[in-house]
Amino acid sequence: MALKKSSTEALTSQREYEWILEKIGITDENIRLVIESEWFNRNAGALIEEETDTYEKRPSPIEGVGVYAKVKFNKGDVIGYGKKDGVRSMLGRYINHSPFKNAMFYFEGDDIILATEQDILPGDEILVDYTDHTFYNHKWTQKK
Repeated sequence: MALKKSSTEALTSQREYEWILEKIGITDENIRLVIESEWFNRNAGALIEEETDTYEKRPSPIEGVGVYAKVKFNKGDVIGYGKKDGVRSMLGRYINHSPFKNAMFYFEGDDIILATEQDILPGDEILVDYTDHTFYNHKWTQKK
């Protein structure tokens, strides 16, 4: 079943994001300063804002900008890389947090892969639960 966010779900996602920041002891303002810093770009990788046929960035009711599916993704599909060979993609920069996730980041060495956890329909925002990759390091194993 594809995710359709209500305003309540968007608000819940925002509040949970704030809870995560509080738990790790950082403010949203500090996150933004870090993300925009030269240090972050050296360590996280340069950002490439590629155009794709499968997803796009646009305004999100959760936070600022999000990434939305342009095509249907089935459960277990690889959406793309969040980071590959030291370069971050839109997936590694603009994916928003939600407890109602439909995707998850996986680690493969220094690369980060984004794969679906459920079917995602065109127009759905692609969402991850930040606690999955903040507190855990899920390793990529090719799903069968």
